[in-house]
Formats: sequence, structure tokens, C-alpha cells
Amino acid sequence: MREGDDEVLKLLAPLNDDKARIRLIAERALNRHLEGGCQVPIAAYAVLQMADETSSNNDDNGDNGNNDNGNVLWLRGRVGQADGSELLKAEKRVTLIGTQAEQEVQANQLGIDVANILLADGAGDILSAIYHPE
Repeated sequence: MREGDDEVLKLLAPLNDDKARIRLIAERALNRHLEGGCQVPIAAYAVLQMADETSSNNDDNGDNGNNDNGNVLWLRGRVGQADGSELLKAEKRVTLIGTQAEQEVQANQLGIDVANILLADGAGDILSAIYHPE
């Protein structure tokens, strides 16, 4: 929306979902930190969980693991070779505390943290080869 358009902001406010926004911020932070674009094999998926749900990996049963009542943000990131020959995986959880704005900062940092794990595991080389083919 246009910056400073308070009338439109008021109309759109009921459509904002704070929990979805938290998840989106984490996913976008990972993508932004890796300088991802439409042609780069990067994936990010964030879910909220209750603290007692974090010990099980919900991927195994087909459940996406999301529980909007939870305060544990779990972000999974992937970077792959364009030909599918290699797939790097990273994940991290953080317990969100504080106000919505504080939780958004924590979600952004989580995205950066997971991106940095991927970079440490070799994602930079994969992405460089895609961005700058020889």
C-alpha cells in the first residue's frame, strides 16, 4: 500500500494476521540474507509451535507443524543445486518473547541465523555458481 495512506491502512488492518506476519518475516529474512530471487533454489518454511511440540519432527507424519497458539518459531531453510545434485538443509527454533514488534525483530534475526548456517555449510558456493555462471 502507499506509505502514509491512513484510510487504506484502516481498511486493510482487519486482514493483517500477526502470527502469519511473524512467520513471513523469518522466511523473507532468510531469503533476503541469501540474496534470493525467482531463479534461485532457496526455500524457507516457518511454523509456530507450542514448547512441548518442539521435540518431535512433524514432517514425518505429513503435518506442517503449525500452531498459531505457540510461541516457538521454527524456521527450516534449504539451498540446492539447480540440477538437484545437492541440497543443504538448516533449521533453528527460537522462543518468542515480548511485544509483536519485539517478536518481529526476533523472527528477522532467526531468518538471518538460518541463512548464516546455510552459508557456513556451503550455500555461498552454490548461489555464486548460479548468480555468476562461468
